[in-house]
Amino acid sequence: MRAYNRGVIDAMFRQIYDPTALPWKEHNIPGVVHASEYDMGPLGVAYYDTESMQLNPPPAWNSGWTYRNDGVDVQAFSDFVNSNGYCVGWVDTDDWMQYTVDIAQDSVYTIKVRQGANGATGGNFYFEADGVKLTPNYYASNTGSWSILADKVIPNVILSSEDKTIRFVSNSGGFNVASFEFIATGSTASLDAEYVSSVTHSYTEIEVKTNKPLDTTQLGNFASYYVTINGNQASVVNIAPSPNNVRNFILTLNQNMTFLDEMKVSYSGTALKAKDGTSVDPFTQELVENTLPTVHVIPGKIEAEAYSSMDGISLENTSDIGGGQNIGYLDGGDYLLYDIKVLNNATYSIDYRHASQSNGKIQFELYDTSGTYLSNMPEVTLPSTGGWQTWNTTSGNAGVLTQGDYILKLNVIQAPVNINWFEFIQGIGLEEELASDHLMVYPNPAQDGFKLSGMWAEGAPLEIYVYDESGRLWIKESLTYASDRVISTKELSTGRYLVTVISSGRRYTEKLMIVH
Repeated sequence: MRAYNRGVIDAMFRQIYDPTALPWKEHNIPGVVHASEYDMGPLGVAYYDTESMQLNPPPAWNSGWTYRNDGVDVQAFSDFVNSNGYCVGWVDTDDWMQYTVDIAQDSVYTIKVRQGANGATGGNFYFEADGVKLTPNYYASNTGSWSILADKVIPNVILSSEDKTIRFVSNSGGFNVASFEFIATGSTASLDAEYVSSVTHSYTEIEVKTNKPLDTTQLGNFASYYVTINGNQASVVNIAPSPNNVRNFILTLNQNMTFLDEMKVSYSGTALKAKDGTSVDPFTQELVENTLPTVHVIPGKIEAEAYSSMDGISLENTSDIGGGQNIGYLDGGDYLLYDIKVLNNATYSIDYRHASQSNGKIQFELYDTSGTYLSNMPEVTLPSTGGWQTWNTTSGNAGVLTQGDYILKLNVIQAPVNINWFEFIQGIGLEEELASDHLMVYPNPAQDGFKLSGMWAEGAPLEIYVYDESGRLWIKESLTYASDRVISTKELSTGRYLVTVISSGRRYTEKLMIVH
């Protein structure tokens, strides 16, 4: 007869419909928590094990196969201190286990970690509670054998009765662990209240984490906080307790942040208080962890396969320069969505990298982030290149784009065609001043070509762009500066154009008239 394993039953029935964590057993603190008695639940919720999804050995996805039924490597083990007959072995970097706990009171604790390692492996670990790091990284002691364990003593850990879960996190693998003994040692007021870390909470909010439960009525005032975004001050307009942890609070700013930004936060007041009455120590220019969603930036290149959503497309390996994958097997009506951020108000052109044995046709549409249609860009025909992996670049006009966050939709109108990437190239900015003092284009008007005169040394690398008044790109060249170099305009029709020169990150633009 097979033994009943409630972890198996939980995984087979409850977790299919309820992907949350439930306690394996009741863990009371002060007291002993056995490492093998972590919560029941899915990977990434109750535990994380780096090999838990490797179903095709080697390596085996579970090296222990004892006591529990998931990815954590539990093995039978007898120890003379606080043993339940098991330990967690084969601990890898980034593994973690979560324990639902009942903490009797706010207190300072010493944690005795029962652990071992066969040599100086560099393995180290830390504890966190409800997303806040409670301890520094501690290195596992070398006990000389995987079968010998010893206590690693971690002092001055502040726990709160409001902490509901504790995680043991392996910052670097290479040790075994059997148990954690939590011993209350005194009042939290005996330790300083300190800043721990901070992280983006939303596009306008920063969550600041401290080491102690806070007095939610004394979170400081706006003037005591100084926040910068890329070195520029952003005003704090609200301070509120965090819904995530009693140690944390939320600063709301008067402007949006993006994934590209670097934020720093400082505090210089005395009014931010812990629940035990101690004041949180001031902190200066602490870097905020930026977890805001990553999007594609315009101007810039977007790999076609880096979509957020699609319908009807397939991927294949490409023989184009740079390798990777391209989208293919397209049919009329297929589409792809991309999350984008337009950095500058300007006209833009688009380079399309494509391959096919027949002509294709596509069109971009622009939506706001809630999915409301805004506008479309001109259709572009992608001519046959003679082969499905014979790659050419075709340029098209994107028109004027306004700074902001959008959803970009690529509609396939005529197929089949393969696409590797597309690149948005900025033309003249809507607020860009003509740089006649730094750039001269002559003769002007021009007929078959023009020359450049500027403050560049002979041989300096330049990028040249020529746009018509609608923003369509007609000429794109990378060259080295020479005062006698002629840039041909024979293919341009009579009309007004803008010549943009980029050198060392600076842009210069001048008007040009073409007459034939």
